[in-house]
Amino acid sequence: MNGEDEQLRQKEEAQYWVRGNNMKVVLKVLAARHLDALYSLENDPEVLASIPGEYPLSRAAFDEKRRRQIEAGLGKGQSTFMIIADKVAVGCIGHFHRDVASPAEVGYFVGRQWWGRGIATRALVLCLDEMRTLGVSGPVHAGHAVDNLASGRVLRKAGFEENGTTPYTKTDGSVVMDQAWVVDL
Repeated sequence: MNGEDEQLRQKEEAQYWVRGNNMKVVLKVLAARHLDALYSLENDPEVLASIPGEYPLSRAAFDEKRRRQIEAGLGKGQSTFMIIADKVAVGCIGHFHRDVASPAEVGYFVGRQWWGRGIATRALVLCLDEMRTLGVSGPVHAGHAVDNLASGRVLRKAGFEENGTTPYTKTDGSVVMDQAWVVDL
């Protein structure tokens, strides 16, 4: 293994954590070993209601989507992490660009049984720190359904500021309003 590969391996194995509420929260680069837990967490109907996109996914579609994220690994353009709280997989967070010209975005979710414990806020702060480490700079965008006030509190605590609303078309064709947020790295 050359030096660059070894540095990447060490980075992927690193655990990023903070302490609060006596709960250790770490981010681990998404790997195949996380997929079963992530699939279960992501397919909770209450969690699905807060995730934009075409959900629920069949297991095959889920595996293909997450395989692409695993192959992308850790990088300036995109990284996906499992959120681990006290050694238990509780959610997922990542940063990405919708296309080459678009600004960075972050997205996350935490399983329902861990809502309200500060885990998403700590994970988001860790993700933003990792983005800085990777050299991401400039505006970073995020959004949530306007009725998901808890996600707004997470973003505000992590330093984001409200940035208007935008329409979002769901897979059933209905349109909901998303609260837009931005933070500058």
